[in-house]
Amino acid sequence: MKYVAILCVLLLTACNTDDDGVDCSTVLCASPELILQFVDAQTGEDLFVDGPLDIQDLEITDASDQLPVPFRVSQFEGQLFIFLETFVAVSTSRSYQMEVDGSFAIDFSFTAVPDNSDDCCPIVNYENLNTDAAGIEQLDGSNSYRISI
Repeated sequence: MKYVAILCVLLLTACNTDDDGVDCSTVLCASPELILQFVDAQTGEDLFVDGPLDIQDLEITDASDQLPVPFRVSQFEGQLFIFLETFVAVSTSRSYQMEVDGSFAIDFSFTAVPDNSDDCCPIVNYENLNTDAAGIEQLDGSNSYRISI
């Protein structure tokens, strides 16, 4: 019986680890994204869901090289959100031109600043957001912004 007790103690202490850090190889990270919503400045209605615009007509180009900027779209509770991937290793300023089939065209710029406070997953903070649209508003302190046209 003494041997069984000693064996149990050995097994339990052998499983102990002094490594309190997270094993980042087991963490699946989402790429940082800037989330945009376009609304009517007068009514507050979503321009793609309630308004006259069609998301299929939206084109986003990088102002520096005129190349298309990939984005994805998601609709939630009657609102349409546009997700722009913004992974950066160092602080980077970006300028985009957004156009919807002649209905509107705006310039949009921001600075993406990496935040290394998380050990595993990249975090990006956004600063100096500017647009020539009617206005821009951050939603709930997140990486989501409402652009009024």
